[in-house]
Amino acid sequence: MAGRHDLDPGYGGWLRSQAVSTTSPFLLTEEPSIAQQIAALGEVRRYEPGVFVYRQGELSDYFYQVVRGRLRIYLSRTDGTERVLSYAEPGAGIGESTCFDGLPRYASCVAMVDSELLAVRKRAVLDAGRREPEILVEMTRRISRKARLFAMHIAADGLPACGRVA
Repeated sequence: MAGRHDLDPGYGGWLRSQAVSTTSPFLLTEEPSIAQQIAALGEVRRYEPGVFVYRQGELSDYFYQVVRGRLRIYLSRTDGTERVLSYAEPGAGIGESTCFDGLPRYASCVAMVDSELLAVRKRAVLDAGRREPEILVEMTRRISRKARLFAMHIAADGLPACGRVA
């Protein structure tokens, strides 16, 4: 079945979903099989350095889990500056909140090195959540943890890593 992941020799024989979902503390669940079920809904996409996964202002019904690589997530401001929000590496999830809220992306995400992601469609999560409600609880947990993390950054230092667009 397309989008399903079994043993993958390129990942040392691990289940691809296991390799993706258990490396980030922000993706850990009380029941790892739920994270594996979410990852198994994804389809592999590859990005070369400089290629956008998504752009600020776009609508999308996908979120992503990083399998390999490094990505930069940032805001573009009207004065030409950028505000880096975070960097995503293997195990990280990106784009969950704007996938589910139906609003335009508030940030852009670009590959910094060759990267491989699992693209998970909102409809696949909702359909799976009807069968296994814990999937929806896990997605809520992930989005809530990121909101908490951003609030902690703002409280501690303001938004991190200001940079200038060349």
